[in-house]
Amino acid sequence: MIKNELQDLANVLNNPYGFKTIYRILKKLGAFEIGINRETSTKEDYLTLGRREQGAWLLRCVLNANKNKYIEIVEKESKEN
Repeated sequence: MIKNELQDLANVLNNPYGFKTIYRILKKLGAFEIGINRETSTKEDYLTLGRREQGAWLLRCVLNANKNKYIEIVEKESKEN
C-alpha cells in the first residue's frame, strides 16, 4: 500500500466498525491460520495458500498503518482462540 492508502486504512481502523470489519476480513482470509489440510487436492491447497497470502498482506498493511491496532487485532485473535 502507498502512504495515502495506509492513512485511509489507519482511519478505518480507528473507527470501531471499521476495526471489526478489517478483523472479519482477516479471519475470512485465514490470516491467523497455520498449516494445510493434507486431505485436500492440490488445487484447494493452492487456493487456500493464495487466500492466506492476501490475509498476510492485509495484516502487514495494518501493522504499517497503525501498530497499536495491529497489536489489538492480534490480541483479539489470541483471546478468541
